Amino acid sequence: MPVPNATTNAIMKDAPVSLVSLLDCLLMSNLPLTKPSKPYTPALALSLFNNYADPDTTTTNDPTIGPEGFEKLCNDAQIPLDGALPLVLAWMLDAKEMGKIGKEEWVKATGTLQ
Repeated sequence: MPVPNATTNAIMKDAPVSLVSLLDCLLMSNLPLTKPSKPYTPALALSLFNNYADPDTTTTNDPTIGPEGFEKLCNDAQIPLDGALPLVLAWMLDAKEMGKIGKEEWVKATGTLQ
């Protein structure tokens, strides 16, 4: 994962929640900012990925959360789309392309952030 610099540190300082908290909340209940009821597991991370994955890619070799799924993820996590936080989320997930998150990127990032 890339090393945060002064700019990303400044952005994250103003972020309402950390990505780890965000993922915990979404993984456990799909309701942001609630206390997780279960510990992190790779199966829960994959379940969350599948909730946001583009249906057209789920049967391919490279399932992806596309722009619509990324927007839904941000909305469910109460991340406003008109600020820098979606960019920070994509960066923390090590997305190669903005608004798209591959399954391998998701698994690697959620495993690292757990």
